[in-house]
Formats: sequence, structure tokens, C-alpha cells
Amino acid sequence: MTKSNVEASFHLLRIAEEDNGLILLMAEQVMHELNDNESYVEDEAKRSLVKFKSQAIRVNDVASFLVLKII
Repeated sequence: MTKSNVEASFHLLRIAEEDNGLILLMAEQVMHELNDNESYVEDEAKRSLVKFKSQAIRVNDVASFLVLKII
């Protein structure tokens, strides 16, 4: 799947959610899989954001230390 495929998919989904006449047909299995995996994906995203924030804070701390040391 390419980036343009993903962007097109999100564009179609936005149009369908706005109730502009676009109807999406989705297999029941897809809905079950989405429901089953939604909380896992959300938890994984939260863990990734916490890790990123921690790393960003460490980088900022090191950069601040180096700037103070140079001055």
C-alpha cells in the first residue's frame, strides 16, 4: 500500500462520514477486526507517544546542558 493509497482511503472515509452521499460497503469481519484491535492500537500509540516525549525531553536536556557549557 502506497502513501497515495492511504491518503485516498482517508479522503473517501472523510467524505462518507460527512454524509455527502458516498456509501461504503464493509464486510462484517472488517468491523469485528476493527473493534477487536482498536484498543490495542490506541494503547500502542499512547506508549509510543510517551516514549517519544521521554526521548525528546532527554534530547532537550542534553542540548540545554551543551549550550550552558559553551556559554
